Amino acid sequence: MQGLIFGFIVTYIFLKVSIPFLLIHAPDKPNKRSSHTTIKASSGGISFIFSTLLFAFLQNDIQWFMCLPLAVIGIIDDRVKLSAKLRYLAQLLTVILILKNTLFLNEQLITFQDYFIFIFLLIFGTAIINFSNFMDGIDGLLAGCFFLIIIFASLTFNLTLFSLCGSLLAFLIFNWQPAKVFMGDVGSTFLGALFVLILYNQVTIYDSFRNLLIALPIFSDALVTVLRRFYLRQNIFKAHKSHLFQRLHQSGWSHSKISAIYIFLTCLMFFSVYINQISIMILSSIISIFVGAILELKFATPFKESI
Repeated sequence: MQGLIFGFIVTYIFLKVSIPFLLIHAPDKPNKRSSHTTIKASSGGISFIFSTLLFAFLQNDIQWFMCLPLAVIGIIDDRVKLSAKLRYLAQLLTVILILKNTLFLNEQLITFQDYFIFIFLLIFGTAIINFSNFMDGIDGLLAGCFFLIIIFASLTFNLTLFSLCGSLLAFLIFNWQPAKVFMGDVGSTFLGALFVLILYNQVTIYDSFRNLLIALPIFSDALVTVLRRFYLRQNIFKAHKSHLFQRLHQSGWSHSKISAIYIFLTCLMFFSVYINQISIMILSSIISIFVGAILELKFATPFKESI
């Protein structure tokens, strides 16, 4: 509870003071892929990164600082738009750093199987970071879903993370439609890297799976979109507006309506995973996928029109 209050207060004050500065020095100008029509302050993720790492430092829990270098690359990218290769290199190095300090990989690589597992975890980790970045496209969506993801990790893994929960809650006040600030790449990639750190430091693979399952509503959108674009021979590394949440917005749905649905489904997954009964987790997953399919077939603009 102490961390929750600390994170909320520090982030709220930070954003209250810094938004006018960010609007001038880190503006997000609308382009053809944007879901907003006016200039907004970006790089607001600095607020919850600062409060989270400060509380972690005060608690002598410095493992989260492994995500900081990627956040630095993110804030630079928010300003000058770095190349995709440089961004991915930074993600690779971050995941390698996490892997070298993980419970999943705490011995020397010896066999071919060891190297195969290492490469898989490396690619999977960078995918999580990118998926997190991809899903930060409308007001309140990523912050709201990650609030629930981090709440679960706080309850079952590390109490220090409650500071990030409080921070995301404060951030949502300024990020909900109509948003005054966006988290930017600095925030979305930090959250993705931190989630990788959480997943790779669970005691068992089952525990990692439970944490990952909570993120099903947002990451399934990202995964399905990548697979569909690959199948259609589109350049999966090129910027686009093909995600389900983007096509729902194109069909006329408001930011708050779309984000509320994703957050509700994430909340459903949260409670099913917290109860920890396989049958309930399977049922909740089916419901989440079914709702996504209904949104795709009945309400979203066609996929090919959103390239």
